[in-house]
Amino acid sequence: MTTNRVNITLTAEQSAGISTAVDALETALPDLISLSGEESRKLFRLGDLGEAFVLKTLEAVRLHPELFPTSVDLAAMDRDQKLRETLRPIRTRLQGLVALVDGTYKLAGADLMTNCSAAYRILQVSGVGAGVEDLLADIGQRFDRGPIPEPEVPAPAGPPQG
Repeated sequence: MTTNRVNITLTAEQSAGISTAVDALETALPDLISLSGEESRKLFRLGDLGEAFVLKTLEAVRLHPELFPTSVDLAAMDRDQKLRETLRPIRTRLQGLVALVDGTYKLAGADLMTNCSAAYRILQVSGVGAGVEDLLADIGQRFDRGPIPEPEVPAPAGPPQG
C-alpha cells in the first residue's frame, strides 16, 4: 500500500523562478540582521501586550519632549517603530509561505519514507534468491541499531521514615 499525500512537480523553470524571487527578496532587504539562539533569548521582547505600552510611551515622549534628556533618541525610536510596522505584514506573509514549504517538504519526505519502507519489506520477501541480498544488507543498515537496552528500573524506596 502506497501513500501519496503530495502530488506536486516543480519544473526547472519554476525552481529557477523561485530562486530568482528569493534573490530579489535578499537584494531588497540587504540590512536584515540574523540573531543566534543565545542572542535572541537575551532580548527584551515586544509582544502583543507590549505593543500598547510602546505606542503610548512613544506618544508621551512626543507630547512632552522637554521631560527627557537628549540621550533619549525619539527619532531612533520612531525609526524602529516604523520598521516594525513595515516588516510586520512582510514577516506574516513569509512565515505563511515558509509554513507551506515546510509542510509540503515534510509530507513529501514522510510519503517517501513510508513508500520506501514498504518497498524494502517487499524486497525482503520477494528478493530471496534474486541476488539482492547485498543490496538489502546495504539498505538495511539504516535500521541496524543493535538491540534496544532494557531501561533501568530504580530500586523501590523503603517505607517512609517517621
